[in-house]
Amino acid sequence: MTLQRTVLLVTASPPRAQAMASAIRRSGHRALVATTFDAAKQLLAGAPHLLVSELKLGAYNGLHLALRAAASEIPAIVMADPSFEAEVEQLGAVWMSDAADGDELQAMALRLLQGARASHVALGWLDEESASPTAFTDWQPDGSEFRH
Repeated sequence: MTLQRTVLLVTASPPRAQAMASAIRRSGHRALVATTFDAAKQLLAGAPHLLVSELKLGAYNGLHLALRAAASEIPAIVMADPSFEAEVEQLGAVWMSDAADGDELQAMALRLLQGARASHVALGWLDEESASPTAFTDWQPDGSEFRH
């Protein structure tokens, strides 16, 4: 039996929130939804296991939430335009296209909930030396790596 984890989903769009929550619940996890930055900030204080946020949230954005999550060692996914990929990853979060569908979100969330820390692991890039689908190279924000 898989341990149920809590995923905080942040989007200003109620239909998108419903679709994102459905994808997370299908994987057996609990979804908390916030549609404003202030609501997300309050829910983030409750230490969810994962943060998933869209970039655009009014005066603040998903990068602000990812920074707060990183300070609490909570992994984060920021869904944004590709031009923000480097910024997202500099914060230690995982970038996903804002056009990603529920299945892609579910797969990425499951990888992060299982302990992957960097985007290259979450994306499933294989460690070519082992050629094993379960062995990954985990690239850290400082450029170092470790294998698991």
